[in-house]
Amino acid sequence: METALYIHIPFCLRKCDYCDFYSVLFDGDVARRYMEALRRELLLRRHEIGQLRTIFIGGGTPTVLKGEDLAEFMQFIVQNLELATDVEITTEANPLTVPPQKLALLKSAGINRLSLGVQSFDDAILRRLGRVHDGNQAGRAIEAVAKVFSNYSIDLLYAVTGQSLDCWYSTLVEAVACGPCHVSAYELTIEPSTPLARTGVVLPHEDVAVEMFDLAADYLTRSGYIHYEISNHARPGCQCLHNLNYWRGGGYVGVGAGAHSYTAGRRFFNIADVAHYITAISDDTLPIEGLVEITPQIAQQEAILLGLRTIEGVRAVISPVIDELQRQGLVSFKDGVLSLTHRGMLVSNQVIGQIIAAGDVELREDIDTK
Repeated sequence: METALYIHIPFCLRKCDYCDFYSVLFDGDVARRYMEALRRELLLRRHEIGQLRTIFIGGGTPTVLKGEDLAEFMQFIVQNLELATDVEITTEANPLTVPPQKLALLKSAGINRLSLGVQSFDDAILRRLGRVHDGNQAGRAIEAVAKVFSNYSIDLLYAVTGQSLDCWYSTLVEAVACGPCHVSAYELTIEPSTPLARTGVVLPHEDVAVEMFDLAADYLTRSGYIHYEISNHARPGCQCLHNLNYWRGGGYVGVGAGAHSYTAGRRFFNIADVAHYITAISDDTLPIEGLVEITPQIAQQEAILLGLRTIEGVRAVISPVIDELQRQGLVSFKDGVLSLTHRGMLVSNQVIGQIIAAGDVELREDIDTK
């Protein structure tokens, strides 16, 4: 029985030009029927869910819904599922969807962590990304959030076309000045299906992205944040427990259109279509579109792929590839724990890919790869 629950609410004020997650424009009537379908799916899958340690409400923009609707949904969860006394409940939010009264309602409903999609404080960068808010609105939203939530995160993007090192540094300084206990700094990537890809935009050179990664890691570390995962930084004790469960290879149940689950040695995902999702659930049919059986080999590869993203690393047995990567200064191997160095994080995809491709890295038996 899994202790982590992901809930996908795919509605947005506007689809951002770089976003590759499943989302649709907000429609009040469709959203009402969708939320009812979510309740039905949770009841259908209640047998898979144990005492919940983490709940993550993602999207889309969950807070595009009325505060009352989200509060009623949280009440349904509390009444029908078992929650740990110290459960972490996160919702994602957009700066234009968090007025003070809604924030207070979400907090009283049990949500105790908020992840705010700021991306930048620079108006030109925000326009380039297709965001609906500007820098001033982002700042005001953070002020409102900070008055209600002690545990909140700011999401930022770097390596955006036209973004200079000075611009990125200014964003980091402004973010830290806001006082969040968690900062996520993601390098912009352009997926082929996104509107940004169709414009033919060219991203900054890889060397620029590396400089920006270095700048963020250095500045946030000096500002008191722990660089606990390649793209994530937290004050001590403020790491995102839900995401840590992913990186540690833990199981989770995902509900909603396009949501993924990993439970009982299987990974499966729901159909990414709101209308078809609602129709299937109304017939008490789980809208599963795909399923993968996780073999021991796949489990080990995923444990390496996910575990090496964090400073925890993975417990492993020394091998020729590990020895060679140590000599290159890309990994650390100490007391049976394999982890990336800062230099290794800069080229994490290549290093992790090399380790997996070598096929000679053996995880120690005390690692549970599900």
